[in-house]
Amino acid sequence: MEQVSIYKFYKFGELIRDLMTINPDIKSFDLHNKLANYYDYIEELKLETTKSASKLAKIDIAYKTLKRITEVKDNCNTEVNKDFYNDLLNSLNSVKITLEAEIFNKYAYVLTPKKYSNEILINSIYTLFERQDDFQSVVPELIKFHIEECGLCIAFDRSTAAAFHILRATEEFIKFAKYEYNDLEYNSEDKTSFYDLIKDIEKIFLDNQLKKRDELINTLHMIRKNFRNESQHSDRIFTVNESLDLLNLCVSAINIMFSYLEYEDEIED
Repeated sequence: MEQVSIYKFYKFGELIRDLMTINPDIKSFDLHNKLANYYDYIEELKLETTKSASKLAKIDIAYKTLKRITEVKDNCNTEVNKDFYNDLLNSLNSVKITLEAEIFNKYAYVLTPKKYSNEILINSIYTLFERQDDFQSVVPELIKFHIEECGLCIAFDRSTAAAFHILRATEEFIKFAKYEYNDLEYNSEDKTSFYDLIKDIEKIFLDNQLKKRDELINTLHMIRKNFRNESQHSDRIFTVNESLDLLNLCVSAINIMFSYLEYEDEIED
């Protein structure tokens, strides 16, 4: 999946229209810049067919010619040769058909607004977590994968998938925290049940007299009863609001557990 701004296609369309209506007396430097932008958009929007058609139409030769001409400062303000101008317009006209055909097969999907902005869900999911820089530096990739996928799935209205991802991330984070509190290496192969993991983390908080123990354990049991157990049923479908509620609960629980893990010295080293 790639994120491409619709606005970029809009601006590229403006550029094409501008190129098709350029004045015959346009300066070499100005035309060079327009063609440079033309190729920048083709690369950025990954219009490979249009790129090939541009080469066949010899637009690339025109671009290289203008580049060579404008390397001499005194030539920048000279008017473009009339024959050169006409040949370029003909080339652009021939490519325009290919461009329209290629863009015709591209689609844009408008994301519906959620409680969290789509920017957060797609690009900045870690802003939901305390000490986000530390979090991203030390948390195992498996956990981060599920967190990132959860954000993407919510943004794209795949709520059931989002629920499974954040449940998986939370379960793995409890394992990770358990091993960290006991100064052991994290083992993702640990098959301890979700219920027993809650008991393990409760004992750790109790033995170390860590604050927010009741809040954490209540939150984890709420996740277990209302979401984790429900997810075991093959016909269970989660709504957008349910996936968002679950995300909030999981983030809250993870933040409490992570708040007692110290990494500043290791990260600075």
